[in-house]
Amino acid sequence: MNISKDDLKSTYINDKEKFFKLSYEIISFCISRNFNSYSKEDKDDFIQESVLVLLKDYNKINPEKNIMSLIFHITSKRTLQIIRKENKRNEIVTILPLDTMNL
Repeated sequence: MNISKDDLKSTYINDKEKFFKLSYEIISFCISRNFNSYSKEDKDDFIQESVLVLLKDYNKINPEKNIMSLIFHITSKRTLQIIRKENKRNEIVTILPLDTMNL
C-alpha cells in the first residue's frame, strides 16, 4: 500500500471520489492484514460495512488529524462489532439434530 497521509488529506479536501478509492484500499489492506483467517465473503462484508461507516461520518472527519489512523480505527472497530454480533448469534441459536425433533 503506497498511500501517504498527505495524499489522503489532499484528496479529502479536493476530491471526494478519489478519497473513497484510497480509503477502500486502506480498508482492504487493514482487513487482509488483521482478519486474514476469514473467508473472502466475510472480508468483503467487513470492507463494505467499514466504507459505509466512513461515508456516514465523512463530514465529521478533521483533515488536520491523521485520517489514515482514523480509517484503521473505524475498520478494526466495525469489524470486531460484526464478529462479536455473529458470535453472540451463534451462541444463542442451538442447532438440533433432525432425529430429535418431533415431526
